[in-house]
Formats: sequence, structure tokens, C-alpha cells
Amino acid sequence: MRILNCVVVVLAACLLAAAQGDSDSLADAARSAHAPAAKSKKVITDESLNFDRGPLPDMNIDGVDNSDDIVKAISKYKQDHTPEETEQAVRGWYDRYDMMFQKALDENNAIHSRSQDRLNHPPTLVYGGEEEVPYRRLDEIRRDQQLSDLQNQRKVQRNGLLEARIQQTFQKVRTGIGAFGLHYDWMKIRFGNGNGSW
Repeated sequence: MRILNCVVVVLAACLLAAAQGDSDSLADAARSAHAPAAKSKKVITDESLNFDRGPLPDMNIDGVDNSDDIVKAISKYKQDHTPEETEQAVRGWYDRYDMMFQKALDENNAIHSRSQDRLNHPPTLVYGGEEEVPYRRLDEIRRDQQLSDLQNQRKVQRNGLLEARIQQTFQKVRTGIGAFGLHYDWMKIRFGNGNGSW
């Protein structure tokens, strides 16, 4: 009888331990079910890049001017957002194209500087003499230089058109949003030569 009582006590202890282990695992399962899921890494796609650009439409650099669409988008955004949020959205849009303008201006200045340096200090490539350059090589160098000059002219022209489009769009947007009370002192338009703004 004594052995039977011991067996019952041991079985009861085992069942109790097993039940407690199950409740621990159930509790752990419940906790993990309510725990926040691990955040997945953000995948950058064309869509997410466009989304990250902000709530306002892109400026049409080529093609038809879309200043009116930008002004309408700002007006619509203003209706559903605070003045601070609206200014932040407009500032983000403005800064993006102002940096684009500065980059184009810097590229053109660098091209002009290189051109001036070459005019003031032309290479001493001669056919014949002590430092003779073979005629074919001399011809290659001249053709490469002409091609480089042509590419630089095209780059300067493209940058000039970009600068003009940005100036034009900034002017129209600034006037357009001013009509419904948005006036920002920081919304300056650079001069094409980079000296000052209005």
C-alpha cells in the first residue's frame, strides 16, 4: 500500500510538473503572439523613391511647364495640413531644385574655367622639332579636344536650359502660392550667373 501511495504521489508530481510546463509554454506562446513583429528592411524601388520625394509633383524639366499643377498641389496640401507642414513640404520641394540649379551652375563654371585655362596656356604639341609628336597622334589629340569642346558646349547649353526652367517655375510657383497667403522669405530665385538672387 505504501508503494502504491508513493507511485500516486510521484505520478501526481509528474502531472503537475507537466501541466506547469505546458502553462509556461502557453504563456510564452501568448506573449510572443502579442509581441511586435520584427520590422522588415525597407526595399527601395522607383515607387518608394518617388514617394520619398515628398507630396508635391516633380517639376517638368523637359517638355511642358507644369507650374500650375504644382501650385494646385500646394493649395490642396495646405487645406489638410498645418502651416508648418505646408512650409516644410514646399521647402523640401524648393531645396531639391535649388540644389539642382547650383549643381548646373557649378558644372558650367568649371567648364568655362577649363576652357579659359586651355586658351591661356595652350598645350605645346608640335609636329617636328625636338619634342616631336607623331602626326597621327597629334591629329588624334586635336580630334579628341574638338569632341570634348563639343560635349562641353552641349552640357553648358543643357545646364542653361535647366537653370532657366527652374527660375521660371520658381517665379510662377512663388507668385501662385502668394495669391493664397503663402509668403516665404527663404524662397529666393538665383540669378543665372550665380551672383545673388531675387
